[in-house]
Amino acid sequence: MGLMPPPRYGGTPVDWDSIARSWGRPFPLDHRRFIEVYGAGAIEDFLVVVGPQPKVPFEDAGWNGMVHETGTAEGTWEDTRKSPELEGASPYLITWGVSSNADIFCWDATGEDPSSWPVLVFDRGDSMFSRYDCGMVEFLTRTLRGDFPEVPLKGDVFLWDTGEATWEKTLSSTTDVDILTGLMPLPQERGTPVDWDPIGRSWGRWFPHDYRRFIEVYGAGTIQDFLAVVGPEPKVPFEDTGRDGMVAATGTAEGMWDMAFKSPELEGTSPYLITWGISINADLFCWDATGEDAAGWPVLVYDRGNGMFSRYDCGMAEFLTRMLRGDFPKSPLTEPVVLWGKGEATWEKE
Repeated sequence: MGLMPPPRYGGTPVDWDSIARSWGRPFPLDHRRFIEVYGAGAIEDFLVVVGPQPKVPFEDAGWNGMVHETGTAEGTWEDTRKSPELEGASPYLITWGVSSNADIFCWDATGEDPSSWPVLVFDRGDSMFSRYDCGMVEFLTRTLRGDFPEVPLKGDVFLWDTGEATWEKTLSSTTDVDILTGLMPLPQERGTPVDWDPIGRSWGRWFPHDYRRFIEVYGAGTIQDFLAVVGPEPKVPFEDTGRDGMVAATGTAEGMWDMAFKSPELEGTSPYLITWGISINADLFCWDATGEDAAGWPVLVYDRGNGMFSRYDCGMAEFLTRMLRGDFPKSPLTEPVVLWGKGEATWEKE
């Protein structure tokens, strides 16, 4: 879409085959391309495009994801008015977007060909579902251009005929963590509740959404008895913290930074390091938390095998997913390759 610049770090890698199997149908190509380029996120802080998510039982899906929003659409469909072309219809609804005013944007995924799925919009303003015979991307484009006979949302004209829009990628996080749960089963006892406000204030910045979501569903612990994901803790003086926590691991990373080799893209940089993981071989996994937007913090990895820091332009959950899938040009760690390309992993909560 030339009307809306994509995010700097691009979209989100998705295992579309597993998504399709869980929903019983492949998703439209335009939606898949959109997620690859933009990821999940919000248009003009108004219309949220939700990321793809495997169809799991409602109680296991979490809030505000595709499964939850589809359930909301299904419930709304039963007791709301329909435009004339939808009277008597029984659509197979899949929600791809919601607005800040609780408008809902779905596909009618009844047809076998996803390229022909129309967009169904529930306009909260007049409590009615209407159909638009186009795909998701065409719908968004025509909304920004004012290219329907009338505005799809009667009470909200935030996007209507603006000609352009801003995009903010959401980290990721529900999408990236949900994808990761397909590779690494959740613990029987769910994660750890955290008061994120004092954590954020102590570090002088808010932690990425995908890490927060990871801790909520997994907690702190170890992947494949190899990579320990450390839990969040307030930033206190080094001597007042434990040996193996986030503060101590960050201090270790800061010390290593001064002595280590750096890959070319890191030469001359001075990152604000926060360590979120450490391996049994003392490899370090950090964010460069220099930027104001935590969704844009890249992952920096210190590979003990070659004594070098390297940068990966993705978030923590996406990094772990791509490690397990072997989805980088080469393994981030010289040796060993415990997680690389494994396709699945075990998790042991701390």
